[in-house]
Amino acid sequence: MSSSRQIDMIFDLLEQAQKSEKAPYYTPPQTGTPIHRLSPELLTGVFLHLRRVWEPIGTRGKKAPWLKLTQVCKRWKNIAYESATLWSHISGFYPPHIIEQWFRLSKSTPLTITNLCLSIDNVTVETKVKSAMSRVRRLGIFASIKNRNQLRSLLSSTAPILESLALSFTPNYATGDSQALDGLFSGIPPPLRQLSIKGCGLGSNSAFLTNLTILEIREPQPRFSAPNLLSILRELSLLTCLRMSNVLQCNHDHDEGWSFTPIPTETGVVELPSLEFLSIHGPCYAQDLDFLSHLSLPPTIILLFSSGFPYGYDHPVTAISDFLKVHASARQGSVDLAPTRVDLSP
Repeated sequence: MSSSRQIDMIFDLLEQAQKSEKAPYYTPPQTGTPIHRLSPELLTGVFLHLRRVWEPIGTRGKKAPWLKLTQVCKRWKNIAYESATLWSHISGFYPPHIIEQWFRLSKSTPLTITNLCLSIDNVTVETKVKSAMSRVRRLGIFASIKNRNQLRSLLSSTAPILESLALSFTPNYATGDSQALDGLFSGIPPPLRQLSIKGCGLGSNSAFLTNLTILEIREPQPRFSAPNLLSILRELSLLTCLRMSNVLQCNHDHDEGWSFTPIPTETGVVELPSLEFLSIHGPCYAQDLDFLSHLSLPPTIILLFSSGFPYGYDHPVTAISDFLKVHASARQGSVDLAPTRVDLSP
């Protein structure tokens, strides 16, 4: 029997299992058919593929759709339960008892944990995650100023293989108090390669940033001063992707519009030799251009610039192209914009 035919049979059985809501398992009528002789390796591969396809469908309080695979027959259930990798992607949107079970089934496999919501109602799950931080590879967290101490407690654990951290933080907008990353990873810093933060700053301890290749900062509270952000970027020589959205400090007056403090000349230029992609979005066009003028950019970089443009420019592409020519000529002596793609949102 061809592999494609075997896959078709798998999907036929899955469809029947989805329609069967009364019986806990669906057992094919002919137990001697080739479907029963599919190797555990092939079935595990199918399970993993469908988990990746269906995982985004899951919602809070509901089981992951791919769990119906374990209802086709007892053999499939046993094979699924023996595959630790299948249970290594844990979503905080699922009920605590399901999360507890997945932790157990994942055994010692490196974990990816997403959508972990820190709250007083989720202490059991947080405790489980904290105890397993030694094998967490990717972590996504929702937190707020009210549970900042819970966040610090969770991320004070040693995380020797943590490569990716995504933190969406709800700060106190009235006071600007949000330094959520202060005091984290006070021990041995994790080997972070990717960091995405929203609503908070980077804190004063930046030792865990040095190996970053991807950095995304959105709407931090408080906003960064341009010199401070440049001093942080100066240490990130491995950075290949930088995304910034409403990051820099600026002021708005109803009559005068946006204003900002220019970067002092003595700040110098920050070289980012590995940078391949740079995205800047902010309300103040002139401020973002001032910030760009203090970056030494590779000639082949992809630049996405969606800042607010002032009146007087017929087309913003002309303004940015002229700026890049002047900037590159001043820093490098010559410039060739042919390999550079400049993409601007309206």
